[in-house]
Amino acid sequence: MIPNIIPTAATGLMFYLLQNPDLGIVKSIFVALGKGDLTPNLFGNSSYTFITVTCTWIFYSAFNTILIMSEIGTIPTEVFESAKVDGASRFQVDVFITLPMLRNILTTCVILAAVSMISQFDILYITTKGGPDNTTLNLPIYLFKTANLEMNYGLANAIGVVQIIFGLFLVFSIGKIFKFGQKNE
Repeated sequence: MIPNIIPTAATGLMFYLLQNPDLGIVKSIFVALGKGDLTPNLFGNSSYTFITVTCTWIFYSAFNTILIMSEIGTIPTEVFESAKVDGASRFQVDVFITLPMLRNILTTCVILAAVSMISQFDILYITTKGGPDNTTLNLPIYLFKTANLEMNYGLANAIGVVQIIFGLFLVFSIGKIFKFGQKNE
């Protein structure tokens, strides 16, 4: 849970420094393996950048885990006991009882993750600035570059509107796919 209480900008800076090809822990690992001259620039090479930035988000899954675990705790134990009496295997209980009862919280977690990815700026800007070769460029960074570096405020406003529309479309689509808010059958 610690990454959830540390500002994302600090997390981005921490990952950038840890994976720095000159000073970071990646360099130390490669030196220990006797391959110090082969240390990759994980944030500066388009072959590695996307997966490296994605890995910085793994630590934020603790929040979703807590939400899901708390929802599992609200499922009455009688449901599991009756399934056991009826001869259901652990797999059947998980797939046919637990997962359907978690549909609303899973939808919430997916929506939170999607909105976070659409609006993410600080970690991406600190670690890659949208590069190399625009491999990690997203709408917030494009908006920032358009407004602050190119001084094209009209295009920046249009990008902001597109980001809002895309976010709303994504949220409603996820809700529809997961049938959010409907009672479990």
